[in-house]
Amino acid sequence: MINDNLDIAPRKTMTIEELKYLDELHEEFFDTNNQFENIDYNNVHSIDYTDKVSSAPNNHQLEDYAVKIAERKMELHLACLEILHEIMVKCDLATTIISTIPSYKQQELLMARYIEHKSIKEVCKELDISKSSYFKLHQRALKSFLDVQINTNN
Repeated sequence: MINDNLDIAPRKTMTIEELKYLDELHEEFFDTNNQFENIDYNNVHSIDYTDKVSSAPNNHQLEDYAVKIAERKMELHLACLEILHEIMVKCDLATTIISTIPSYKQQELLMARYIEHKSIKEVCKELDISKSSYFKLHQRALKSFLDVQINTNN
């Protein structure tokens, strides 16, 4: 039975750690997707198996390996979808919060770094700033990221 009295509103705040966690999620997605793309049905060595044989595998063994490879591809595919979903949810929340920061330059920096997953070097080039300016602006942007949430929730 569903309790209609429960107030289940979507979360509207995000910590700096959660924002920075987006980087880790992107990396996890790229790693998992890379594993998925590198599984080769024609290469039985592309998957770990415990029952390795000393001679050439027979047809039954090849079928078993093909099934194991297909199962592993499915696991990796599902993992990629789960990671992508988490990235999308977190990026949506982060984008909403970032868009309320008064400084457009700070918005650009946070969007490029955490939503678009650009490297510090790429962000510096895109914003035409030095690395030291990046770090100063980044600190101010993170403070603004928290401040707009505090001001919104008060």
